Amino acid sequence: MSDNLNKKQGKEKKNNLPVIIGSVVGVLAIIVIIAIYFLTGNKTLVCTKTVSQASLKIDTEFKVNFKMNSADSVDATFNIILDDKYIPYKDTFIGTFKKEYSTYEKKYNIKPKYEETDKGLKMTFTANNNSFQKLMSISSSANSFKNVKADLENDGYKCK
Repeated sequence: MSDNLNKKQGKEKKNNLPVIIGSVVGVLAIIVIIAIYFLTGNKTLVCTKTVSQASLKIDTEFKVNFKMNSADSVDATFNIILDDKYIPYKDTFIGTFKKEYSTYEKKYNIKPKYEETDKGLKMTFTANNNSFQKLMSISSSANSFKNVKADLENDGYKCK
């Protein structure tokens, strides 16, 4: 009887071998997919630029979010700081600025948020991939991390 039991257990072990191998291969495949996703997947490129003129200074920051090495969205911040002698005209400047950027809202399907500061205005918006491509004048084929970084650096941004 114990011989029959040993033979039966041996057959069960042999029958379980393909299941065990399949499970191990499945787990390894999932680990490889997750590793590839995290190595090539989500990245954020932060680029900044300051432009100074006689009457104002604009600090710009783009946080470009990538998924699978393709730009997915951008969070943009424009901090406009007026020279002290133009602060009395801040309301006029803000009105003109908002009017100018209202065309961007329609053209690029973005919805900027405006926050008045002591010396000017802070504008922020988030743009999805399509809006980002239109705004930055890039094609979807040039939408990789490397290309977007190169384009922004060519425009004078410092990226990290």
